[in-house]
Amino acid sequence: SLYAIACRSVGAQRVKNTCIQFHECCQEKSKVGCLKTLDYLRNDFYDLCSMFIP
Repeated sequence: SLYAIACRSVGAQRVKNTCIQFHECCQEKSKVGCLKTLDYLRNDFYDLCSMFIP
């Protein structure tokens, strides 16, 4: 459905942005930043899963 496609697009963009942030934290060698962005990524993953699993 169109709703599912829109959700995937929005979710994919969120995941992409979080991965970019993670990469930047790694370049800065920021352990706290890396752990925080991994936490955001995990939360984004579970949010996306919840959209598709009733």
